[in-house]
Amino acid sequence: KHPNTLSTMASLGTAYLETEKWDQAIEMLERAQKSQQVMYGPGHPESISTARDLAIVLGIKKKHQEAIEMLEKMVAGSEQANGRVHANTQKMVVYLALAHRDQGNLERAIELMEEAAKAFPSPELGYRATLRDLLKLAGKRDRFAELLKQDLKQLKSTQKPDSKLFAYEAVILGSDYLYLEEYGEVERLLR
Repeated sequence: KHPNTLSTMASLGTAYLETEKWDQAIEMLERAQKSQQVMYGPGHPESISTARDLAIVLGIKKKHQEAIEMLEKMVAGSEQANGRVHANTQKMVVYLALAHRDQGNLERAIELMEEAAKAFPSPELGYRATLRDLLKLAGKRDRFAELLKQDLKQLKSTQKPDSKLFAYEAVILGSDYLYLEEYGEVERLLR
């Protein structure tokens, strides 16, 4: 198939997803993904985008195991093509972590998110914030608090207090400190 045809198929699948036409979305995204695997391989951004959308709709349809199996194949293929620590591979790792979360396997989700957060610790990606959310869900308060303190220290050492990123991250970190009921830290962040 021509690359434009594949792109159109994937876009149509995404449109079905956004309009809640789940069965049509699955059909179109599966067709697009299979063809993209052949044409581009699993580590290509088009393949990743389609796999993400397909995993979302499979999750909506409560087909978590199917989503996990598809994402595991995508991770393995991307790792073979790009390496484990490549940005595209780690995006797939994040989607796989979220699929495990949706299936209720928080331990595996945390393990995968820890990998992604270690590989790409930049706050702009949100991997560490997602990891903190998973730790909260799993009731791992001590690990959550440890990660939160690391993230605050990193933020203070890498961003100027008047930057937009600092303000954005401070709000997120502040809400996480409220979870720990450390109100003094929230007040210090707001100053």
